[in-house]
Amino acid sequence: MIHVGVLSPLTGGFFFGEALDGIVREVAAAGGRVTLVQTLDAGQQWDDFRHGGTKVDPVGWQDIDGLIALTWSVDEDDVRRAQDAGKPVVLAASTLEGLEVSNVVCDNGGGARASVDHLVEHGHTRIGFVGNITAESDLRDRHVAYQAAMAAHGLAELPLLGTTPDGELGGDAAAGQLAAQPPGERCTALVGATDRTALDLLEGLHRRGIRVPEDIAVIGFDDIEASWYSTPQLTTVHQDFKEIGARAAGLLLRELADPRRGAQHVVLPTELVRRTSCGCPPNATEPSGIVSEAVDTLERELSAHFAAARKAGADADTTAIITGIDETISRELDRLLRADRSPEAAISVTQRAVRGLVDAFHRQDAPGIGPLIEHAVTTMIATLARLQGSGYLDRVTWLSAALSKQHSVGMGLLGDVDGDPADLDWLGPIGVRAGCLGLWPGTPSEGNLEIVGAYDPGGALKALIGTAVTIEQFPPRVLADLADAGKGQVTYVIPVRGSTGDHGLLAMVAGLESEFATERGTYDYWAALLGAALREKSLLEDIRQKLVDVVVVYKVDRLT
Repeated sequence: MIHVGVLSPLTGGFFFGEALDGIVREVAAAGGRVTLVQTLDAGQQWDDFRHGGTKVDPVGWQDIDGLIALTWSVDEDDVRRAQDAGKPVVLAASTLEGLEVSNVVCDNGGGARASVDHLVEHGHTRIGFVGNITAESDLRDRHVAYQAAMAAHGLAELPLLGTTPDGELGGDAAAGQLAAQPPGERCTALVGATDRTALDLLEGLHRRGIRVPEDIAVIGFDDIEASWYSTPQLTTVHQDFKEIGARAAGLLLRELADPRRGAQHVVLPTELVRRTSCGCPPNATEPSGIVSEAVDTLERELSAHFAAARKAGADADTTAIITGIDETISRELDRLLRADRSPEAAISVTQRAVRGLVDAFHRQDAPGIGPLIEHAVTTMIATLARLQGSGYLDRVTWLSAALSKQHSVGMGLLGDVDGDPADLDWLGPIGVRAGCLGLWPGTPSEGNLEIVGAYDPGGALKALIGTAVTIEQFPPRVLADLADAGKGQVTYVIPVRGSTGDHGLLAMVAGLESEFATERGTYDYWAALLGAALREKSLLEDIRQKLVDVVVVYKVDRLT
């Protein structure tokens, strides 16, 4: 069975979680399994890894066949070390010059050029760029493309804004710079290196009384969910995070099957999504293919229902026909929203489908058809509202359950001063399939771990407690074998390392977490709490030992 390792700064969220989802989907189709190793210390902030905060150790390399590195989780030395160990590497959403290594990126250049071209179409000539381009190669590529696009239009590029120590962010700092300039001298449009930068910019401009798009037009890059609901809605460049992960996994699987293959470089297309922050009217973006497919199916099947009613005659019982109409609308709208949750998809399919139904109403040529068309229109709107509301309820329920799990973990680790956090019993109530904890008996540089705790309802891992393994042998194969990629399960390895010290590694078999754009993954948070609990236990043991020593000294003094 192929065993794919993933190196990632974080375990979940809108990019890392979705890219991992794509990887797991592809590896599962090949009958393999996936282990993710977090390269960022537990509890560190989102942007820490952009400032040299990652650490790549040969975790699990004894059993892992090849590696996928997400964004800037690795540098040139890390890649060479893995390749020298016989582990092929594929980069996802990053580029390392001068290395013979496959990679997958989105069309950063094409997306940035499309942004500049669109702003020029709106009449802008003073167009700036905001973002910390030192953070990632993707961001540098977007800035280079911005420069080229400005030159192609005969326009002068403006000084880079937002180059703060804040990693990816910097939009608020850019807004402060702009507010300090006279209105007639500042730029009239900005291209953001990422959506997070652009959203930070929108908030900063709003606080300073600068209107978007009236005073400054803004375009982002990534099309994250927060951009759908910003005020104004953020025009942005869409890229498919899941597809980046899936294509990277595909490259690695092919390289494992044929090690003689040279490095492959894949560039995935991007698309400019026009919303209102650039000055476009609402709903300016053309509908996606899934929208057109849904509308075509609705029109075809609803027309068939109306034809059946026409054939049955005005006095016929239409109960079965109405049921068919309801089922068609519910099925197609549900399929659409599962594939594309964006507001553009919902608005576009509603407008197009309802427009078609209204046209059909005006063309009705038989009695009894009008009420059925009216029913279809109202059902379309009501069903869309119901499905969207149901989706939001599902997400709130998910979040509520996640908060409950966090509380359970916190109480299990820190609520019992006499308990032992290393036994991993606190994993029981929170849905983790299995887990084990390896602590350094000596220094981490020695690379040896002692397995001190295991959680496994099946009992297969208990025998590991007390055994010693190297970092290359962790997580134990018996644990990794429990991860069923076909069910979306991954073996996560999180360093229990941070402000509380470097304790060891926590490994868990658990599900994907891509639902929310969290700055910290759930499993990362657990590892940070575990580190705090281990330090607390060590401090308590030291205090108790000192109390024992004091009592002994006191008794000796009494005797003498």
